[in-house]
Amino acid sequence: MAEERDQVRETGLATDPATFNYIGQRRYTWQSEEIKIGTYRQGTVTIHLVDAARNEAVWVGISERVIDEREERLQRTIREGVKEMFEKIP
Repeated sequence: MAEERDQVRETGLATDPATFNYIGQRRYTWQSEEIKIGTYRQGTVTIHLVDAARNEAVWVGISERVIDEREERLQRTIREGVKEMFEKIP
């Protein structure tokens, strides 16, 4: 499953001085906020290992990764995620 997500960052006085407002005599305000800086796709894979004789799950693994649009990197990301999941099987 793949999902499009927004990449955000939090504003700060050092990085966004224009967000600092002067509202008259000795009244200053500043409020941090999240601003969108891009989008990315996040993929999720779930693997269920099932004991066929008892018909019950014995292990469930979930891996979430940012998906690169380039095919060669996508395949590598999938392989690495699945490998890490199987390394965690007790």
